[in-house]
Amino acid sequence: MPISDIVNVQITRETQTVSQAGFGTLMILGTHKAFNDRIRYYSSISEVAEDFDSNSLEYIAAQDAFAQSPRPTRLAIGRRNADDVTILIETAQSGFDYTTTINGTGVTIDSTAVAQESTVELDADLVTSNSIAITVNGNVLTPIPFNTDHLTTMQDIQTAIEAEPNIDSVEITDPDNRTLIVHSDPNENGIVNSFVVTGGATQANATITNNDQPVTTLTIADTMVTAINSAALGVTATDNADGTYSLSADVAGTPYTLSVSTDIVNPVQARVTVTQAQPNTTYTVTINGIETSYTTGVEVNDNETIAAALVQAIDDNPLVVGVDATDNLDGSFELSGTAFSLNVSEVILAKNFGLIIQPLTASASVTDDLDAIQNADDDWYALAYTGRTKAVVQSIAGWVEARTKIFGTASDESDIINVAAGTDLTSIAAVLNSLGYVRTFVMYHDDADSDFPECAWFGKTLPTQPGSITWKFKTLASITYSDLTTTQSNNARNKKANTYEFIGGVGITREGTMAQGEFIDVIRGIDWLTARIQEYVYALLVNSPKVPYTDAGIASVEAQVRRALDEGVNNDFIADDPQYTVSVPKAADVSPANKAARLLQDVTFQATLAGAIHAVEINGTVSV
Repeated sequence: MPISDIVNVQITRETQTVSQAGFGTLMILGTHKAFNDRIRYYSSISEVAEDFDSNSLEYIAAQDAFAQSPRPTRLAIGRRNADDVTILIETAQSGFDYTTTINGTGVTIDSTAVAQESTVELDADLVTSNSIAITVNGNVLTPIPFNTDHLTTMQDIQTAIEAEPNIDSVEITDPDNRTLIVHSDPNENGIVNSFVVTGGATQANATITNNDQPVTTLTIADTMVTAINSAALGVTATDNADGTYSLSADVAGTPYTLSVSTDIVNPVQARVTVTQAQPNTTYTVTINGIETSYTTGVEVNDNETIAAALVQAIDDNPLVVGVDATDNLDGSFELSGTAFSLNVSEVILAKNFGLIIQPLTASASVTDDLDAIQNADDDWYALAYTGRTKAVVQSIAGWVEARTKIFGTASDESDIINVAAGTDLTSIAAVLNSLGYVRTFVMYHDDADSDFPECAWFGKTLPTQPGSITWKFKTLASITYSDLTTTQSNNARNKKANTYEFIGGVGITREGTMAQGEFIDVIRGIDWLTARIQEYVYALLVNSPKVPYTDAGIASVEAQVRRALDEGVNNDFIADDPQYTVSVPKAADVSPANKAARLLQDVTFQATLAGAIHAVEINGTVSV
């Protein structure tokens, strides 16, 4: 006989867990086509690398966050929708596969030429009374009479052939102007079938040679556009006739993922991009096994400076033969020459060849995108944006101001540091300061156009308990310092823009304030305390059979408020001296109307923020 037949015990679990708002999760908002979800979470940079190339802005921003110690346990990347995309053909080489993958379906073309062009060589000059009969792509041209002299007549022939369908241009070459080279439109024949000279004292003989049309960015784009449109994948491809092609969603607002690739191993054209500017770091480009390096110093180096230094070093390296480097003046440079092998320092440099997706333009307002992301998943607190357009940044700041979230951005606007507060009316720091925003901070940084110091700052601080640290004095891994004069630093901070400077042999963030001037840790701490009080009191109501409208019931509510405040004290957010106080009404003093409505009011507390020491003054006297 089981004991339960004699003593039957049943225990019912009625302590439901109430979810707690997270104050340690950063959401990086970007315009990309890595996934169709509105938001996706990652626990490491290696996970981010599964969706994003190392030179993408989303990857760089996430890398800045994950590079810190302690680092975040996770972050999110959100997606702004973009209907239209432009893809650049960086490398045009014959005999390789080029692939555009849309929503997981790859469209692959062979870059081999599919048309021919002609070269016509004359063995003598054209002379008076000559008549030239020409057939181009099977079309018989009106005979062209001799005009003035040989060159003028050749130019008439040039004009006549260029007027034919599918002919792009005709060159007159060689020292005697006796050769015509026909160039046709991409993947269209430009064949001279016959070239007959009659009349005149002499008749020049023509030799016609047909060659495969060269593989160019134009021929590849033309072939790719045809193939994509034939695949009917919900997008329409357009050849831009400049070595790029564009994709547009057939139904506006319909998301689609996109990636591009080739099977080229050794390119004839490639792009190297500086993705991270870091102090005391060696940047290495290896071309055909030959290493060329540049090492940054302890203080400021931006992406553009590093790229320019690498270009100079490559050009100066006598062992690098057959490959030229050209600075793009934006933190990247081009390499071109005969087919070459290429390797770069991982993490801080990226290489691209074949096809490159150009920066995307969002198809909806940023507030609409943020609303869609929040509706899909709101389990994040801090927000960063990969764009730097002031109007968009200001819209994000306005959106965040109405929510329990914070937003951080960075800017390299010179007015922030070079124009005094009160005189500067247009920089993003001045604008947000004048608006009195308390949920957005601005960080001045020399390399803000390509790096994300605000993400590094979030990565450094969000893993800590809200209110437990000051955001000043933080050293950020992977971020260079801004080399500012005292006046420049003061100009920034007087309009409440934060900076990252090299002071006393170490990099530090200063001052840790929102655009209005309130300290970031205070805003985050108050958000945390508000949420915890709400959660603890709600859990009491959910997990109790009922909370009676008695002094004992009111005391149980008071206990949950004290529980949250005690945690605030433990986190060094709330001061323990003076001790916080909590006030609740007596049940007998509550109005009958509130009792009937089961509404408890007049629960209040008073507490002092623990604050933080940001400066110290010491006066002392020593004597013998």
